[in-house]
Amino acid sequence: VYQTVGNFFIGVAPIISGIGALFLSLYYLLPNSFKVFAGYLEAGVMTKSLDLTFFQGLVSASLVLIRSIFTLSNVLTPNFWIFLLIAMGVSSHMALS
Repeated sequence: VYQTVGNFFIGVAPIISGIGALFLSLYYLLPNSFKVFAGYLEAGVMTKSLDLTFFQGLVSASLVLIRSIFTLSNVLTPNFWIFLLIAMGVSSHMALS
C-alpha cells in the first residue's frame, strides 16, 4: 500500500510543482496580474461542486488571468518576458513521471 501511494505522489509531483512554480513566478514577476486573479477567486466565483457553474467559473477565471497578463503595460516590461519564458519552459516540461 505504501509503495502504491508513494508511486502516485512521485508521478503527480511534476504537475504539482510545475503549477506551484508558475504561480510563484506570476506572484513575483507580475504582481498586479496575480492580485487581479486572486481577487477574482476570492470574490466567490468558483463553486465547491463539480457542475456546469464550476466549469464556467474556471473558464471565466482563466480568461481574467489571460487578460490581466497580456496587457500593453505588461508587454513593455522585461518581467513579462521573463515570466513568459519561465511559463513556457515549465509548462512544456510538466508531465506525469
